[in-house]
Amino acid sequence: LEFDNYAFVSLYYVRPEYRKKGVGEELFKRVVNDNLRRKNIGLNAVDDIQLTIKDGKEVSLQRIIDYDAKVAKCQREDFIRHWAVDRIDAVCKV
Repeated sequence: LEFDNYAFVSLYYVRPEYRKKGVGEELFKRVVNDNLRRKNIGLNAVDDIQLTIKDGKEVSLQRIIDYDAKVAKCQREDFIRHWAVDRIDAVCKV
């Protein structure tokens, strides 16, 4: 997400077989272009996490929206629908 003064990289995840090989660092360098380098950048990452990842189309949109509302503490249905689910240039994983 990019705003006027800051940007936020969310759910930064590197598959276990690619960890400790510089892949995560290289991906981050490619995401943080020259324009973003002029902003404050937030990154949400963890050292180790147990995840069950599904294709976004395997889970109902309403379940995604309900879960997001619990985490974000607000309703973001339009954001979820347009940012993650309906985009043809993105892959939605949940």
